[in-house]
Amino acid sequence: MGFSEFFEDLHDLSKVDWRVMKALYWRDTEEDLDRKRRRQAEFLVHRFFPWPLVTQIAVMNDKVAHEVEKIIAECEHKPTIVIERQWYY
Repeated sequence: MGFSEFFEDLHDLSKVDWRVMKALYWRDTEEDLDRKRRRQAEFLVHRFFPWPLVTQIAVMNDKVAHEVEKIIAECEHKPTIVIERQWYY
């Protein structure tokens, strides 16, 4: 989106619309036509993120869980794999 902003300081977390982030339903409404864009904001990590800090990997179903298990089988650090169907639509 042309009017999205990008931040790189943790002090800017207050600019996140936490009410929308916590909402179960976050589609746009007549009162607020920008909910989806704000909710779909991403936290991106530039260049490096320590793999041991990943504590869980959420997947849609058993099939994907088994695929992820194969991928991380050789890794020393193995995050917990959880099935979270409600996170996907």
